[in-house]
Amino acid sequence: MKPTSEKVKQKSSIKAETKIILSQEGINEFLRRKVQPQRFELADGTEKLGILLKNYTPAHLQKLILQEFAASIELTITELVPVRKDLLDLTKLIAFSVLYMQYDINAWEAVCNSSIVKQWNRIHPKYPIDHKTQSNPSILKTFVNERSHEIGMVKNYIAQTTKQKLNPKDPGMDGNLPYLMIDKFLSNLRPLVWLLITSQQHDRSTFELLNELAQLLVHSVSRSYICEYIGLLVIELVSFLVSIPRKKTNILLSTTPHSPNFAPTEGEGGISVIWKIRPKRNIPGDRIRLSIVICDQAAADWELGAKITSRANIEVTKKTLKELYDDTNLNAESISLGLYYLSFLKEVCTNHGITFQAFVTTGIKGNSYINLTFYF
Repeated sequence: MKPTSEKVKQKSSIKAETKIILSQEGINEFLRRKVQPQRFELADGTEKLGILLKNYTPAHLQKLILQEFAASIELTITELVPVRKDLLDLTKLIAFSVLYMQYDINAWEAVCNSSIVKQWNRIHPKYPIDHKTQSNPSILKTFVNERSHEIGMVKNYIAQTTKQKLNPKDPGMDGNLPYLMIDKFLSNLRPLVWLLITSQQHDRSTFELLNELAQLLVHSVSRSYICEYIGLLVIELVSFLVSIPRKKTNILLSTTPHSPNFAPTEGEGGISVIWKIRPKRNIPGDRIRLSIVICDQAAADWELGAKITSRANIEVTKKTLKELYDDTNLNAESISLGLYYLSFLKEVCTNHGITFQAFVTTGIKGNSYINLTFYF
């Protein structure tokens, strides 16, 4: 299966009703806009303040994530087929957003360690800059508008250098996706980066920094195809959950075994997918953590913990996802494909410096939780 571009851009809207749990900054921002957040009871039993989105644009949600207004996102599934595409797009959208945030962290660390910042701190001792520096958004917005031409030239240099360094033979590097994503990564860098780079005359040290930012961008773009695999894994695991017996009634959720549709009986609940993003911490070497929790609220009678743990560590060297999908032996068990996705994802994450953990827990009400955690 060929990794695709950030397909969510092509959709006019995501129709599935989605709970956006706000961070404290997000709560303050919505109150400033005179919008009162709602109180939600989440699948894990906690109560949080947030907003409910329905029929919204992917760009709107991504903006909330990148501004760190969204602490977590929850989608409750009572029927899989109508929301299958939205579930895949949501997972990819969130994973792409995390990649943008991680590149911003890595780029900012490179800038803080550069001679440009050292020179700035010598010239402006009253306004020193380090990893923890916070900036005034309104002032920076004015600055970006005033120096749009210079910033555009710097972005173009980094983009062209990145394109030259990308290896089209690497996984996920075929097609236009890598080149389309370069501008998106650069557009989501904090404006303070551009202020520092364009505030001084360009010399050898400046171009050394720009080349370092390009190399970091190559690393980030090369990870982009993993977002597709994360989305496919979530789809496979949810598909598995909707096809297994419930403890309370000992019947299948689906109308027929392994049907992609299901309708839980009254009071049993459905399946919830929760995406949690740990905010930036402004410390050297920081890594964004993305946690995906798939909660079976109907307390299904299944034993998956040992399989999840063991399969997450199986090596599947030299097997692509398409080969795994086409392998007829995998169809013998309904969970096999999802477990092999786990194995494959474990390997590609390791190859790209992403820590991936997968495990299963049980809540106090007997609910089962599949936990997928990524440290980018």
